Amino acid sequence: MASSEIILEAVSSVSQIPAADWDACANPRPGPGARNGLDRSASPHTINNSCTDLTSSYNPFVSHAFFLALEASGSACARTGWGPRHLLARRDGAIAGIVPCFLKSHSQGEYVFDRGWASARAWSMSVSAARSRADSLPYAG
Repeated sequence: MASSEIILEAVSSVSQIPAADWDACANPRPGPGARNGLDRSASPHTINNSCTDLTSSYNPFVSHAFFLALEASGSACARTGWGPRHLLARRDGAIAGIVPCFLKSHSQGEYVFDRGWASARAWSMSVSAARSRADSLPYAG
């Protein structure tokens, strides 16, 4: 019987994760008749431009190649305020899920600037005011 235990692991670079494993989680291939894994109860005769009409679920902004390019170019690194710390979920040693994460050292490039919250946290806890974790895609907004 297989274990149901899930082990979480953080890695400091997408290069530590095989591209095939990353892309299998990020851009899974839909099964036949799954309409891209989206609303399976939706009518196949929906209005054009509906998300259920998509023929491909590939999103380049979550692909291994995209994150590798961000990291290799120095665009997403600790120096720029986007230190990679991707989370892996493993079940029986195999990757079962991936969350692209970054340790942020500033609030730049975000829709909501959290300087007020960061300052309050720094004042009350005597910690760096700008340190946070972001589960988001840099440069894809």
